[in-house]
Amino acid sequence: MKWLRFGAGPLALLLWLGSVGVAMVEIVVVRDLVLRLFVFIVSQGGQFPRRVENAYWSGATLSNIVVLILGVAVAIFAIATGEYHSRRVGTSQSWKLFGWTFAVQLAIFVLAYFL
Repeated sequence: MKWLRFGAGPLALLLWLGSVGVAMVEIVVVRDLVLRLFVFIVSQGGQFPRRVENAYWSGATLSNIVVLILGVAVAIFAIATGEYHSRRVGTSQSWKLFGWTFAVQLAIFVLAYFL
């Protein structure tokens, strides 16, 4: 059983790097989702600026804020999951977290595709 843990280490590292890479790509996807929602609200005559210039700069500011928040969230995610997997490599807890991570990431892509 010890040899299974030896092979699980590199696999866990590759899966972790993949999940962090996908999370970085999802920053752009989630930002676009938020901007689509913003454009929908502005086009419906909500409480946002009515002039095009104001709407543009509001959207640009919103985009920057979303990227900043998601960048911090991805950094926290990378550190937390890296520590978690390094301590529990080869255990069922680690594989379950990988499963949940990729399921949530897939759900974000599916949501972006349909919206």
